[in-house]
Amino acid sequence: MTKNTITLTNNQTGKIYEYNILEGTRGPAVLDIRHFFSDTGMFTYDPGFTSTAACSSTITFIDGKKGELRYRGIPIETLAENHNYLESCFLLLNARLPTEGELDSFDLEIRHRGYLHKGLQKLFDAFPDNAHPMATLSAAVTALASFYNEHLDIENENEYLEMAHRIIAKMPTIAAFSYRHSLGIPFIEPNIDLSFT
Repeated sequence: MTKNTITLTNNQTGKIYEYNILEGTRGPAVLDIRHFFSDTGMFTYDPGFTSTAACSSTITFIDGKKGELRYRGIPIETLAENHNYLESCFLLLNARLPTEGELDSFDLEIRHRGYLHKGLQKLFDAFPDNAHPMATLSAAVTALASFYNEHLDIENENEYLEMAHRIIAKMPTIAAFSYRHSLGIPFIEPNIDLSFT
C-alpha cells in the first residue's frame, strides 16, 4: 500500500524527511510542512504565499484563479441569487441555512442589537471631520471589545455566538455612523421596525 507522503532529501547532509499529504474536499492536495523548521532548521521560501495554504477551513473555500468562492460548500453566486445577507451569516455560524422560523428569530435578534453604546457613539466625535470613513469604521470595530467585554471567550461556543451576533448587528450602524460623520451630518439611530436587509 502506498503511503500518502512526500519524502524530501537534503542533498547537503543526506538527511531524509517525510511529510504527509493532506487531501481536502476541494482544491489541490496540501503538503503538511508544519514541522519543517523544527525538522530541518530551515524556512520555506514562498513570496506572496503563492503555493501555501495558510489554514484549513470547514467554512470557506477560495480558488482565485477559477473565480470560485464557497461558504459551507455553497457557491457564493447561489447564495447571492437565492439567499439574503442574514441567511448567509446564519450559514457561516451554524453550518446550515436557517429554517423560516430560525431566520425570523435571527433577524429580530440582529435588529434589536443594532444600537451602539452611547460611549461608542461619542468615539466618533473624537475623529477629525475629514477622517476617512474606513479609518473611523476600523477604530469603532476595534473599540467594540471595550464596550461589550463580557463575552470575549472564543473557546466558549455561546460567548462566541454572542460576539458574532453583536458584530453582525452593529456593523451596519457603525458603517452608517462612519459615513455620516465623514459628511458632517447627524447620526440616525437604527429603526428596529425595518428589516435588516
